[in-house]
Amino acid sequence: MTVSKISEIVENQKEYFASGKTKEIDFRIAMLKKLKTAILDHKDDVVDSVNRDFGTGEYDGYGRIVYVIDEINHFIKKLKKWNRPVRVKTHMTLFHGRSEYIYEPYGVSLIIGAWNAPYMVTFLPLIASIGAGNCSVVKPSEISPATSQVITRIIRSVFPPEFCAVVEGGVPETTALLEQKFDFICYTGSTNVGKIVYKAATEHLIPVLLELGGKSPCIVDESADIKLTARRICTAKLLNAGQVCTSPDYITVHKNVKEKLISELEKTIREFYPDSALNSEDYTQIINEKNFNRLTGLLESVQPEKVRFGGGQDRNKLKIEPTLIDNVNWDDLIMSDEIFGPLIPIIEYEDLDSVIDKITKREKPLALYIYSKNEENIKKIRKATSSGALGINVSVLHFLNKHLPFGGVGNSGIGKYRGRTGYETFSHQKAIFNKALFFESKLMSPPYGNKHKMLEMMLR
Repeated sequence: MTVSKISEIVENQKEYFASGKTKEIDFRIAMLKKLKTAILDHKDDVVDSVNRDFGTGEYDGYGRIVYVIDEINHFIKKLKKWNRPVRVKTHMTLFHGRSEYIYEPYGVSLIIGAWNAPYMVTFLPLIASIGAGNCSVVKPSEISPATSQVITRIIRSVFPPEFCAVVEGGVPETTALLEQKFDFICYTGSTNVGKIVYKAATEHLIPVLLELGGKSPCIVDESADIKLTARRICTAKLLNAGQVCTSPDYITVHKNVKEKLISELEKTIREFYPDSALNSEDYTQIINEKNFNRLTGLLESVQPEKVRFGGGQDRNKLKIEPTLIDNVNWDDLIMSDEIFGPLIPIIEYEDLDSVIDKITKREKPLALYIYSKNEENIKKIRKATSSGALGINVSVLHFLNKHLPFGGVGNSGIGKYRGRTGYETFSHQKAIFNKALFFESKLMSPPYGNKHKMLEMMLR
């Protein structure tokens, strides 16, 4: 799509927003209902597209939209309540006045989706944008082409482009979009690209929501229920073959339970994929050859004797086995960047404080996970670490709860969404102060004389 065509789309949306149509709550709810109907009408296309991009079956396909539908239902139910003015107290010096704030839409938002969870990370922000009353331009990821086509088909089947438009393409189209003066930008993806998006947004002082990633640690202490811990870590880490931004990136485990954990991890992987992960339709393929080569390169950097389980590959299927890598050091190559794949580095520790020190000296992760029955250790992790989210005896699943804010901190992102948090993020919180006409205090007006004494009395 040409730059001029993209500019035309944005200008048409600005005109449509100026008409005031999107500010009507009934209109927003109607649009959300249309989106829900369109997604359900295309559910077979969704399942097929997930199979083509990720090589998995129906369970994975339905799993990628069930929480999208849940989010739409939640917005439809709560939107009128969220949109009510919120009355707040007024300071005595401002008597007599009424103070409140309202949420109003920004205008035209740009939503740049990611390839790894294309339906969720595209539609969940879009739901928030529509619910907040914005017009939206959606840019799905070209890296997952089948899902990108279905997202485009769904949106174009129900929305006029002046309200919600889709721009497909690659870097040239994304670059052209970032040259436009949007009112809000939401980007999901890598930290490196997030910095480019952020820089482009600063040119026009555009508020942003950046959902990035990082190396999310998984700490297993001596008190953990090892069998359950292994199952929950595997469930999370092997979801989408580790191609999830909140995936446990590495495990740091107390030396006294390390061997037991490795044994249970291996047992669990064999239970999940009894005929091998490489032959299972329940196990996702790596998205493309570029990422396959990146992951195999990481695996080749590991000394063969450190691979305790897995390591098998099928280039034709773009699949890499779940791989347990033992005796990893903090400065190894595999610990330098987010893995985003089924490789599982394991670091042994003796002292929890030393682990906390290592983690806190790194960039703040999108999530941090602690597996423990020791309340003091859990409390210590809560207090001493900073991350987008904290999972206690669980990994990844916090993202699926619409009542919890989802987002990063520092290098892992800016801003949050899901449920009401998303509605507020895609809205401008406008303060309103209404001063009564029947009373006028002279406290604020000169001459001030001894009026400072009244202010002094308030310094308590």
